[in-house]
Amino acid sequence: MVGGFTMKRILYLDTLRGFLILYVIFIHAVLLVIFQANYDYIDILPVWLIVIMFPMLLIAMWGPMFSMMSATTNTFLVYHQLEKGKNLQKTIFNRIISYILVIIIHFINMFFFIHFIPLDGEIYRSLICGTLETGQITLPSIIMFLNSGTLLLIGLSGLFINMLLLVLWRNNGHKNLKKTAYVFISLAISFLLIRPFVYPLMNTFILQLVEQNQYIIAILLSWIFRGQFGLIPMAAVPFFGVIFGLLLVGNVKKQIIMKIGFGATIGMMLFALLFLGLFGVPNLTLPYWPVMMVAVNLTIMILVTTLFILRYEYSSEKTQQKLAKRSIFLRRFSMITLTIFVFESIIAVIWANIFTFLFDNPFPFNILADVLFLFCVLVTWYIIVRVWEKIDFKYSIEWFMMKIISKINGKASHKLDVETVLYHPLPSNKQKKTK
Repeated sequence: MVGGFTMKRILYLDTLRGFLILYVIFIHAVLLVIFQANYDYIDILPVWLIVIMFPMLLIAMWGPMFSMMSATTNTFLVYHQLEKGKNLQKTIFNRIISYILVIIIHFINMFFFIHFIPLDGEIYRSLICGTLETGQITLPSIIMFLNSGTLLLIGLSGLFINMLLLVLWRNNGHKNLKKTAYVFISLAISFLLIRPFVYPLMNTFILQLVEQNQYIIAILLSWIFRGQFGLIPMAAVPFFGVIFGLLLVGNVKKQIIMKIGFGATIGMMLFALLFLGLFGVPNLTLPYWPVMMVAVNLTIMILVTTLFILRYEYSSEKTQQKLAKRSIFLRRFSMITLTIFVFESIIAVIWANIFTFLFDNPFPFNILADVLFLFCVLVTWYIIVRVWEKIDFKYSIEWFMMKIISKINGKASHKLDVETVLYHPLPSNKQKKTK
C-alpha cells in the first residue's frame, strides 16, 4: 500500500494488492454489515455453508498481507536507490516519511471512518461511520485505539524495517543480501516464538493500565504486544515480505525461488503444527490472533506469494505482456488501495441504510437482499475507480501522499500516471534498447 516504481512494475504485487483490496470491500460488507461480526450465526448456519465459507473467512484474516507487500516494495525501492548511488540516509528518510503518513492516516481512519470495533466485550464506533450506523452522533472512545489494525501494522513495521536497514545496509551492506535475509528470518521466528509467553503478562498489565486511566502507555504497549495486529507476532509477516524483496532484487534463479518459497511454506506449516500440539486448537472467535493461526495464515501467504512470483516474474516477456493486460481490472484497484481501505466502510454503511429502508430487517437471512447489497457495494466502487482513473486519481489519499513526499525530496512522482502504470506497466523493446 506504500510506494511506487519509476522502473518496471512488479506485476504480481499490483495484481495481488488489487485482488486483496477488492476482497476487503467484499468481506467487510459480509462480516461487518450483513453478519454484524456476530459469531453466534456460525451455530445456526448449515455445515456445508460453513465449509464453503471457511476459505473465504481464512482470507478475511489477510489484512497483514498488505504489510508483507509493502515491505517487499520498500526493500525493492531502497535497494535500487542505493544501486543508483543514492545516499542511504536520505533514501531511508523518504521511506520513513511514507510510513509516518500511513500511521497518521491510521489515526484519521480510526477516528472518522472505520467500521465498528468489538473490543473486550464492548462495541466502539468511529465518528462518521458510527453516526451512519446508529443514526446519532457517535464520538469515538480512546479505548478503540488499543486496537492495532492493518494500517498501523504497515506503518510501524515499515519504520522498524527501515531503521534496521539503515544499520544493516551502511557501507554498502545492501550487497550482502544473505546477511539481511538471516536477520529478518531470525526476527520473524523470534516474534512468533515469544508471543505465547509475553502475551498473558502484557495483556494483564495493559488492562490494569486502562483501569488506571493510563491510556497512552496502554495504547503503545497494545500496539506491540496485544492489539489485533500487534507487532509481536504480526511483524513476522512483513519480515517475510523483506525476504521476498531480497529475492527479487537478487535476480535469483527460478529454482532458488521455488526452494526458498516452498521450503518456507513447509517450515511455517510445521511451525503451526508445533503450536497446535503445544497449545491445542485455538479459539478463533478471539479478537487477537493465536500464534497457530498466525502461522497458518503466514504459511498460505508465503505459498501464494511464491506462486505469484513464479507466474508473473519468471514468465516469458510475451506471457508477461498478456498477464499485464489480463490483470488491468485488479491492478486498477491497486492504484488507490489506501483510499479504498479508508472509505470502503462509508460506502458499505450507506448502502446498508438504503437496504434497511427498502427491506424489513434485510440482514442476514434475506438472501436476495444480501446478494443485491454486495452487488451494489462492489459496482459502486468499480464505477468510482473507473471514473476517477480518468483524472489520474487526483485528490486520492495516494495523491496527497505523493505530493507531500515530492515536496520533501524535490522529485516528482509518476506513480499515479494511469496511462503508464495501468496500461503500459512493462518497458517496451524500444525503451529497453535506449537504456
